[in-house]
Amino acid sequence: MADYLIQDTTLTGIADAIRGKTGGTGPIPVSGMAGAISGIQTGGGSGSVSQKEVNFYDYDGTLVAAYTVAEAQALTALPDGYALNAEMSYEDSGFRQLCYESSDDLIIFS
Repeated sequence: MADYLIQDTTLTGIADAIRGKTGGTGPIPVSGMAGAISGIQTGGGSGSVSQKEVNFYDYDGTLVAAYTVAEAQALTALPDGYALNAEMSYEDSGFRQLCYESSDDLIIFS
């Protein structure tokens, strides 16, 4: 196996990116970076959600929630992690646009 030189700022950047995704604060040794990256959960879904008429997808295309039309009409809140963005939502002359966002994506209902 060949030896390579890598700057400490590069390793610090990688560790900071890992901590940004995991919420960790401690040091991450180089030998632990691959495992830490593998342990980062991607998307929001567990893969056990089946498509229905109204589907919510995470930023990476993972299906996170699905509802029938009747279920969607009865919703009082969106899936966990989404919040109403009141500044981008409005109602005018019978037209209503609701904008919901999470840290990763944006959903607009008209």
